[in-house]
Amino acid sequence: MTLLRSTVMLVAGTMVLTSTLGAQPVANPTDVATIEAIVRASYEVISGPAGTPRQWRRDSTLYGPGATFVADE
Repeated sequence: MTLLRSTVMLVAGTMVLTSTLGAQPVANPTDVATIEAIVRASYEVISGPAGTPRQWRRDSTLYGPGATFVADE
């Protein structure tokens, strides 16, 4: 398995529909309908022209409470 594929699978595996508990914003249903939609939304959050603000609030809706990211060495 390639490093890119492993990374995508790790990120996709940790992304889940955000709980409505607590202060977390609610995910757009189209952003979390499928793993492909989650990956697309994540890419849209971090990509864009220089100087364009990133959509960090949208990003926070793509993860479940307590989600963590781990680097695979």
